[in-house]
Amino acid sequence: MKKLLIGAIALCTTMSAQAIESSWYLKFGYGATDPDAGILEQQLSNELGAYEQFGFARGLSLALGYQLNPYIAIEGGLVDWGDSTIEDKAYYGNLMLDGIAGHYRTKARVSGNTGNLGVVLSTSVARRFAVGVKGGFHVWTLEERVRAIDEWQQIVGENESGGAVVVSSETQLVDYARSTDGSDPYAGLIASYREDSWALSVEYTVFQTEFADPSSTIFSVSKEF
Repeated sequence: MKKLLIGAIALCTTMSAQAIESSWYLKFGYGATDPDAGILEQQLSNELGAYEQFGFARGLSLALGYQLNPYIAIEGGLVDWGDSTIEDKAYYGNLMLDGIAGHYRTKARVSGNTGNLGVVLSTSVARRFAVGVKGGFHVWTLEERVRAIDEWQQIVGENESGGAVVVSSETQLVDYARSTDGSDPYAGLIASYREDSWALSVEYTVFQTEFADPSSTIFSVSKEF
């Protein structure tokens, strides 16, 4: 019994020493981002009458971290927020009653990516399950592409047989692309499950930017080395 107790203490000491030992890890993830681009959506609504909202986008992430101790890690990485689009139409007129009918068609896309560096604070990663918080600063780029056109049909007169002559046309209302960048803070939550040198995690992160506050939910796998 005494030998068994001594062996258990030695094993726990060894495991504790291994857990406290600093280590690097590489993390690869895939997730969804809500662009939360309310300012851009309001602009499209005011200028073009587009009332749809940007949907979720899909993207990848890659991070390199250094575990200082079981509770603190420094982590930097890249997150691709993916592409999110809006497609909207607004109809007007009646060809037979008004002599003209058509629709506005708007298509907008917002995409972006960020490079981030921060700190992860968690319960002990020496255990299989760990939860924590993270925060830091990120350098971001947002790209917006908007194209809106007005397509219509108009009756301009009668042909020789007395039928209405219908002319179709198109007017380009807006067509532009612009890119914005900057640096702002980010913060998030993380939960992980560890098995030896491998770990599975889910992270929820909110990134602040000038025109939107994208929030990403990312599922990732990491490997210590």
